[in-house]
Amino acid sequence: MGLAAVVGFGWLFGGITEDVIKGDELAARDSPVAAWLADHRVDWLTAIMRAITQLGSLRLIVPLVALTALLLLVRARRPDAAALL
Repeated sequence: MGLAAVVGFGWLFGGITEDVIKGDELAARDSPVAAWLADHRVDWLTAIMRAITQLGSLRLIVPLVALTALLLLVRARRPDAAALL
């Protein structure tokens, strides 16, 4: 099932890449949509989305992973899981 998903998503990604390179239908629709979104953006929502984006930054992820590994070692006594993490 996983292999089928990888093949399916790979095929989909390849089709999108081909459309972008050739400038086909998908790429032609993308530019006006992006322009419309840029024209209608609001500052408060942009600030919220930037804050959400920061949740995936290394400044947050590295300490979170380190804390999780420490909890796995100390509380759950799972050094194998901590090492894998």
